Amino acid sequence: MILSDQRHLTAVLRHAQPVSGWERLSEVAFPKGAPALFPWSETGAWTVHVLWALVAGAVTVLAVHRRDQ
Repeated sequence: MILSDQRHLTAVLRHAQPVSGWERLSEVAFPKGAPALFPWSETGAWTVHVLWALVAGAVTVLAVHRRDQ
C-alpha cells in the first residue's frame, strides 16, 4: 500500500482520507492485529469526516454561486 502508518509523512496523508477514517472507526468494534507506528485517535477520525463534509459543502455552495452569474 502506498499510504501506510509506517512512516510519518504517509501516515499524515493516510489519516487525511475519509476511507482511512472509516477504517479507524470500525477498528473499535473489530480490532486489527499489531498496532501502527503512527496511530490516530477516534476523535481524529471523526474530525476528518467533519472537515471533508464542511469542505464539500463549501465547494458546492461556491461553485453553484459562480455558475449562476
